[in-house]
Amino acid sequence: MERYRIIFKGTVQGVGFRMFAQQFATKRGLTGYAKNLYTGDVEVEVQGDEEEIKAFVFDMYNCKRGLLRVEDYHLKKVSIDPTETSFKARY
Repeated sequence: MERYRIIFKGTVQGVGFRMFAQQFATKRGLTGYAKNLYTGDVEVEVQGDEEEIKAFVFDMYNCKRGLLRVEDYHLKKVSIDPTETSFKARY
């Protein structure tokens, strides 16, 4: 089990990004959250199997729906949250 904080940059706010992140993470059995940042980026923390996390990042980076476009992202390994049970879009 691993946990990563990922900052997604591009056209990622106001385009359904957090909803897609929740769908993709849930489909892969991952937990965590996605929230908008004041910078216009979206912060995602995702936890679970490392291969599933890599596939999740690939899905999000390549998601081209409507105006949604990820131009770049940065990953950082962070501490696992043993109490987390689902993936949520935070506001």
